[in-house]
Amino acid sequence: MKFMLIDIPREDAFTLARKTHAATSMDAGYQVKTVLAEASIPLRPWRFLASDPMSYRICGAVDGDVETSALTNLGGSVCATADWEPENDMIELDLHVTPQLQCRFRDVPGDRDLPRRSRLFDAAVGSHDRSAAYRDWVANKIQPASAGIEIDGDIQIAFVRDVRVPRKFEDRRVKLVMIPSCRARFKANVTDLALFRNTVSGGIGRQRAFGFGSLIPRTVLSSLASHGGFADAA
Repeated sequence: MKFMLIDIPREDAFTLARKTHAATSMDAGYQVKTVLAEASIPLRPWRFLASDPMSYRICGAVDGDVETSALTNLGGSVCATADWEPENDMIELDLHVTPQLQCRFRDVPGDRDLPRRSRLFDAAVGSHDRSAAYRDWVANKIQPASAGIEIDGDIQIAFVRDVRVPRKFEDRRVKLVMIPSCRARFKANVTDLALFRNTVSGGIGRQRAFGFGSLIPRTVLSSLASHGGFADAA
């Protein structure tokens, strides 16, 4: 598996995103998504690893070598890469997701102005313990038969945060929506390496094009963070 650390200048990202859709150009997730698409960088899912007033630092998995000349032309650069293979069956993983469920009936939480298939709600709705609800959500998403790994021990929820972001809908309207996010850490046994590779490259949950859904080994996060010259993100 190969992971990349990419630097994207904020000003260049904003300028490009504004040309694409002015109403969403202030959102960092849309800015990065637009740059990656324009540069044909198949970094999805990805996550913000760090940011400063001048640039975004993002990381994610890629399949093999990637042509980066278009990224360079847009002002971006690859700061570091990391090749990774599990040294044994037990690995430590870091997951950054938006734990949402989809409404399937009319009498469930959701915005009734949105298309029916787009009605999403926080997986912790109705729960008195938000972290516990998210642990259950992660455990349900990561099963040996579908993810190629089996969680060993407890799932730690490192942080919980609500994020207000603009999103485009089927009728081209742009609306500010609140989405939940959390970061989960856990140990896992690799049960099927090929399936696990697909899980890493495919991501977990929704909003994967906007900085969520990435499942990354903690050793990789530490390695990439050290190249960036900022505190260890893992």
